[in-house]
Amino acid sequence: MPVHPRIVVGGGPTGIEFAGALAELIRGPLAKDFPALDCSEVRVELREAQGSLLPGLPERLRAYAL
Repeated sequence: MPVHPRIVVGGGPTGIEFAGALAELIRGPLAKDFPALDCSEVRVELREAQGSLLPGLPERLRAYAL
């Protein structure tokens, strides 16, 4: 049975920055350096308890981040 890893981080500014950097790392150097890994199985998922990403910021910025 294949494992489908998920990484869940908060949807605030730090969480979004971390998730983006992590996705770049997985799809770039990690996939290149470890070709035996199936990186298509990895999914970076953002979760925010308040119902939207970047709570407290203007709507246009939240929509852009989404």
